[in-house]
Amino acid sequence: MLISRYIEDDGSQLDNAALIADPLVELARLVEYARYPENEIDAAALRAGYQTVREAPPLNAPAMLVCRLDTAVMLALVFLSEAPDPKRATRAAEHARDLAERVVAQRL
Repeated sequence: MLISRYIEDDGSQLDNAALIADPLVELARLVEYARYPENEIDAAALRAGYQTVREAPPLNAPAMLVCRLDTAVMLALVFLSEAPDPKRATRAAEHARDLAERVVAQRL
């Protein structure tokens, strides 16, 4: 992770963190965010665009599943505690559990 520190005009400091990683990490995040219609993300179009630059990994590739799981767990926690939404929390937690089971199954 790269962390930059900026000094604002008023003297306050602002930390800016950027994750330097394989684009697969962001692709996996976007695939998970696309599960929520209000994000207006077309996962198929996103993957098609990605394909014009680099071969898109299968959604069930081990690295893709782990990165998707990371985002799914974060979203489940958001719906459980930070922005409580019981209906979404249940579905998000079930989805995260499903992804975790798929990761474990690939390790066997």
